[in-house]
Amino acid sequence: ALRGLADALRNEFKGFGISVHVAYPPDTETPGFHTEETTKPAETSAFSKFIGGDPFSPASVSKCIIDGMKYGQYHLPSPDWMQNRLVELGAVVTPRSSPLFEYLTLPISAVVGSVVVLVVDYFGSQYGARVRKDSKKD
Repeated sequence: ALRGLADALRNEFKGFGISVHVAYPPDTETPGFHTEETTKPAETSAFSKFIGGDPFSPASVSKCIIDGMKYGQYHLPSPDWMQNRLVELGAVVTPRSSPLFEYLTLPISAVVGSVVVLVVDYFGSQYGARVRKDSKKD
C-alpha cells in the first residue's frame, strides 16, 4: 500500500521538481529492533534467521539510503543484496536502478523469486496455523 502511494506521489510531483523515494530498510541493529524481537511471531524470527539472520548496522543502512537519494534512485538500496533484487523484481512500472543487470539476470531472478514465494508462503502458513490453534484454546 505504501509503495503504491509512493508511486502515485512520484507521478504527481514529478512535474514540480519534487522527488519521491521509497526505502525498504532491512533488519537494523537498533533498540526498536530489539523491542520488536520480543513481540513478533516466532515464525517471523525463524524466517529472519532462515534468510540470513543478523541485523545490519544503522550506519550501513543509512549510508545506502543516502547514497541512493544522492544518485536519484526511486527504490533506495539497502546493504542487503538479495533484498535489493527482490525489490527490483516487484517493481513493474517504476524507474529502474539497473535495467541491464536485471535483464541479464532475469532467468536466475525468476527462479529465486519463485523460491522466495514458497519460503514466505511456508512461514505465513505456519503462523496462520499457530494462530488458529491458539484461538481454539481460548
